[in-house]
Amino acid sequence: MGGLLIVSVLDITALLWAQWNPLVTLTLLAVLVLCLLGFYDDYSKISAQESSGIAGKVKLVVQFALAAFIGVYLWKLPMHSEIFITSDSTKHPPVKAWHFTERHSEGEIEAKFDNNNTRYRLAFADGLLVRGRSFKPDGTESGRVEAGEGRLALYSSGGKRELEQIYREGKLVRHSSWVPHNLVASIMLPFAKHPVLTGSGILGLVLVILAIVGSSNAVNLTDGLDGLAIGCTIIVAAVLLAFTYIASHTELAAYLNMPHVLGAGELSILCAALIGASLGFLWFNCHPAQVFMGDTGALALGGMLGIIAVLIHQPFVLLIAGGVFVLEALSVMLQSGWFKYTRLRSGEGRRIFLMAPLHHHFQMKDWHENQVVVRFYILGVLFAVLALATLKLR
Repeated sequence: MGGLLIVSVLDITALLWAQWNPLVTLTLLAVLVLCLLGFYDDYSKISAQESSGIAGKVKLVVQFALAAFIGVYLWKLPMHSEIFITSDSTKHPPVKAWHFTERHSEGEIEAKFDNNNTRYRLAFADGLLVRGRSFKPDGTESGRVEAGEGRLALYSSGGKRELEQIYREGKLVRHSSWVPHNLVASIMLPFAKHPVLTGSGILGLVLVILAIVGSSNAVNLTDGLDGLAIGCTIIVAAVLLAFTYIASHTELAAYLNMPHVLGAGELSILCAALIGASLGFLWFNCHPAQVFMGDTGALALGGMLGIIAVLIHQPFVLLIAGGVFVLEALSVMLQSGWFKYTRLRSGEGRRIFLMAPLHHHFQMKDWHENQVVVRFYILGVLFAVLALATLKLR
């Protein structure tokens, strides 16, 4: 039940430092529900003096119901991410709206911000852009075209870069702008600049549910050695901290081809709070542990990692960053599946691992508990580096 300490710190930090928005509300709602579910399970084990707790099917029903609610909420309500991508002028309406050379043939045009500073000043001849300059709201230059060659970057009065255009010989050759994408219906993959699927609502909903439920249970399965689950959680939370920070800034998101999510900066606060609370917990949870988080903490922290990844459009990045959790969960599924299959075929169940989850397999091979934990930490850092590499390798 030591997980109550971590969840309490998260809630207090959110109340003190985070600006409440739908992203923060959904995250803390998921944490609270999963924390209560885990607490009830832990309490059942203690009060009934048995290790089984509540039925596994009951826990799964609650987890799937929570994840489905979050998925449908994100799918149906007007919450979305924006991706700064190059658009085809023949297919995407915003390009036509900003296609200056199609709307102007001769003379000069000028536009201003709300503060009366110049937004852009352009000169045309024979339907071509001869020269032009674009500016930020504070008056600094953001782009220039000379003799039909150059780049324009147009900003809104609020300071957000709306689009970027590249001109060659006075003609528009490249137009990049923010394109909205639903957090559920559009599916992003690591190493890809654009969504691989759009309008795939049902498939996206399934992925959201699997991300939240899978992450919650994977962390719970990893919580079998002193300091193992909480240490790996810190590593994954650090990766998500970087991704949430980037997702909250339009310039960084545009530069790194990442989805921009309005309000994601508040998730950075939650990630930082999770890291701080987990470090404090690890102080007493390292071998020999003085406090244990139990299902109360494991289910809640795993679910939190899953929903944050979903809210910034990066569930597959979580799959990479949380590689240790994935290996632990896979070892249990493979062990159970293979045992049932071989028992059905031959009457005698066989096992792939000496014991599952995976960390117990290495314990059975005479690895000391500290060896297993530290080596899994090393794997966790390697997976985290690979996840961060997806920011540039696109």
